[in-house]
Amino acid sequence: MAQVENNLTVTARVGGRHRRLATEKQLRAAIAKGELDRKSEISVERPGAEKQVMVAENVPELAGLFDEMLGAKPAPQQPAPEVTQQDEQPHRSAPVNAESDPAPSLATAPIQRSQPPASDRTLFERAEAGGAINRNSSRPNYRGGASEPSPVDYMVMPLKRYAEFHGRSSRSEYWWFQLAVIVAMFGLVVVAGGIIGEGSFGIIALAWLGVLIPSFAVTVRRLHDSGLSGTWLIGLIIGSIIPIVNFLTIIVWFILMVLPGNQGQNRFGPDPLDPANAEAFS
Repeated sequence: MAQVENNLTVTARVGGRHRRLATEKQLRAAIAKGELDRKSEISVERPGAEKQVMVAENVPELAGLFDEMLGAKPAPQQPAPEVTQQDEQPHRSAPVNAESDPAPSLATAPIQRSQPPASDRTLFERAEAGGAINRNSSRPNYRGGASEPSPVDYMVMPLKRYAEFHGRSSRSEYWWFQLAVIVAMFGLVVVAGGIIGEGSFGIIALAWLGVLIPSFAVTVRRLHDSGLSGTWLIGLIIGSIIPIVNFLTIIVWFILMVLPGNQGQNRFGPDPLDPANAEAFS
């Protein structure tokens, strides 16, 4: 069975987006679903070496995986030798004995097609039966080889980037975190209020202060994703506490958070929707 080194990282373009494949399991899943084939143009990274753009079949580790999962690549056909006029003359004069040496007909000759080894077909069928390969799945599992984080990953991401006021954040990261904060605070109010009663105010206040900094940080990164400076947050906070203006400020705040970010890199950093960027999943 072909083995892939852990220090090999492949970035391939699938469905209009770049996917980062860093484990053998991710590579096998991409090959099995047809997202990565021998002719795919990929970017290969190894520790201590520069990034290289290559055709997938030219990478020795991937060539072994292709041979194992898809069958050995058929050998290229050799071009027929050219027949010169001198070589052709003896054949014209030689008699043809149709009874003793009949020429095979190309139209009736059976076509031999190369089939993948039975062991490979059995391995693929077992993987499909066990659920490792799902032909009908439109969104692969993030932990098993996909590039898109799950909602839980988005909820936890702002806590990992607790006081990070630089870079960019996607709409999914912002709104999943806001949903998690609302649900957690509501649950804390219900549980603490029912158990402690009036003394639960201090616990709720501490929990709110604990998520205040990451909430401000993810808001600033969300503004950066649209190409806006983080100083907009100061104006939004001031406007939200001024009577009459606060309603309009909340509407503007909401619109800024739901607007799509800039595609590709902007002055605040790389695109968070590109899984090839480490910052997107830090």
